[in-house]
Amino acid sequence: MKTYIMFCFVESVGGGQNYVNTKVRWLKEHGWNVVVFGTRSSLKYKDIPWFYLKEYRNYQKLQFNKAPEFWSDSTIEKTLKWMEDCIGETDQEVIIESHTDFFAEWGERLAQRIGAKHICFLLDEQLWKYHAKEFLYYKFLRNEIAGIHTSSMKKLFDGYKQVEESDRYVLKATHDGGVADISCDKIDRLTKSDWNIAYIGRNKQYVPNIIQGIKEFCKENHQKTIQFIILGEVNTELLKDKPTNLVVTNLGFITPIPKSFFKYVDVVIAGAGCATISARENVLTIVADAKTCHSAGVLGYTVNSTIFSENEPQGFYEALQDVLIHKICEKLPYQPRSEIDVEGDFLEHFAFINKSDSSKEYFDFTLHKQQKYTFVDRSKFYILMLLQTYCSKGLSLAVATKSKLKTLKSINR
Repeated sequence: MKTYIMFCFVESVGGGQNYVNTKVRWLKEHGWNVVVFGTRSSLKYKDIPWFYLKEYRNYQKLQFNKAPEFWSDSTIEKTLKWMEDCIGETDQEVIIESHTDFFAEWGERLAQRIGAKHICFLLDEQLWKYHAKEFLYYKFLRNEIAGIHTSSMKKLFDGYKQVEESDRYVLKATHDGGVADISCDKIDRLTKSDWNIAYIGRNKQYVPNIIQGIKEFCKENHQKTIQFIILGEVNTELLKDKPTNLVVTNLGFITPIPKSFFKYVDVVIAGAGCATISARENVLTIVADAKTCHSAGVLGYTVNSTIFSENEPQGFYEALQDVLIHKICEKLPYQPRSEIDVEGDFLEHFAFINKSDSSKEYFDFTLHKQQKYTFVDRSKFYILMLLQTYCSKGLSLAVATKSKLKTLKSINR
């Protein structure tokens, strides 16, 4: 059977996870054996919330949180061997798809080991922060790398190589099933304030600006009761000094999103795939720009991109004023989102793969080290693991430290 392997995050909720969930289903329907490898986040999430990804719970490893260079040679070898055992026999076509720079390094090493085709499909918006530029440029020259925006490659190699914007290296992270007509107690208990403002997504780079903008909006409109509904995750420390007229309702991750949720919402703030979901439900959606971390505009009215915009960035306070007070969208034409074409978009993925370099050649990480991890990097990682164990299990710090150090030593031998 043909085998398709993906390296991605599976535990949280966002457009990327929705894409993977959709693609796994589509691949299986088209006769592929699918294996999904992901990071282990040390008990932060209780369960994988995606139906088609639940079966890969045991395919997560702590090692995938970092590039291979972080670990010892013996750990790298054991991890590659473990992946081979998970995959099993591969007597037909094998394709590997990876979604970040460190996932891509694991994907390339595995591809070389089993003779697979490896494609880097970088779903992140902040590509200028990526490492392993030499390796990723090698994939670029082989046409084995793509992003989600015409500027993705330009941003990825900024300061390393001159690359022009092009739609040649763009694929759609298509997803469906983000919304369903289902009942949910959490949603049914929602109430309507004067204004309900929702954020959908993970705790991403623009969340502090969003919360600050909501606080300013509440203070300016102190005579109104405003409810901030979180459908996902934010840093709640940012809400400690909230205005008295702001009510915070934290729903956590819910997938699929019940269709009834949107009837309680006056405006959504979101980025990328999450912004697309709410706009398709005919809710006014303020786009959080991935580059500026401010508002890019209202999707379908003043902006069409959910990732990067050429518009002058605007504060979220000003954006909320425009939408809820000045009601600018009532005076503007609406440009609806195009229909989702899962079949067509995923066939484009395979067309992209077929156009890439067909030679089975791989990057040599032995001669060209890509990640330079320091003692401080490793110390921070281990301390974080200790603290997460301490908090999640309610252990004394001494017991947690002893237990976790023993585990980490055994992993990195």
